[in-house]
Amino acid sequence: MPSKIVLNADLNVCSALRSWVCNNSEVLKGFDLLVAEDVLERMTSDGSLGNLAVT
Repeated sequence: MPSKIVLNADLNVCSALRSWVCNNSEVLKGFDLLVAEDVLERMTSDGSLGNLAVT
């Protein structure tokens, strides 16, 4: 059964959300992460989110 997690943040704190995602990437690998386009753009401006499934 696929599981989804919606990640959302104010654009001013996307770097903190990125840090949290990277620090918890092992736990998040089993989930489809749903992220708004503008938030995702800010989160990935410093690099990739690894092998996580992000939509």
